[in-house]
Amino acid sequence: MDILIRINNQTTGRDKIARLIQYSSRALWYFIQQNRISGAKSIEKIKRLENVFSTFRKILRFGRFIESFYGASKSLDCPNQLLKFTVTLSKLAFGMYLFCDHVICLEKTGLMEIHYQKWYMMSSKYWLYALSSMILRDCYEIMRNVALIKKQPELSHLFWGFFHLFSPY
Repeated sequence: MDILIRINNQTTGRDKIARLIQYSSRALWYFIQQNRISGAKSIEKIKRLENVFSTFRKILRFGRFIESFYGASKSLDCPNQLLKFTVTLSKLAFGMYLFCDHVICLEKTGLMEIHYQKWYMMSSKYWLYALSSMILRDCYEIMRNVALIKKQPELSHLFWGFFHLFSPY
């Protein structure tokens, strides 16, 4: 399984480039459309380019849901019950989001016929569940760190010094 995950992760660089092109083309056609710079034919070409790169990115991450499920099984070893619950839930939900996304991709490429709106809504719900559980875990980690700093004041300069790096003042 680890070999499969390592091979699957080699696509991240290509995904970043494709994401840059996809989002840039989306911004470009929106800008052109809002400012009426060019005709509908040009906008349609740019929209097609954005759609091609969106589909390409979906194909690049095809099968990644397996990695999420595998990660969920590994997170069950965590001794902290809340962390175990939130991490496992986020990985399972993200895996289901990716699986739904794969089904949508198969429909877009014409390999499968599905009820698109149903799968899209299901995909969105799983993404929301994954995101919510990750936010809950992050809030718990922050509260734990603040409690640790209150117990050991000598660590406070490390914690607040870190946030000072990002302060605009």
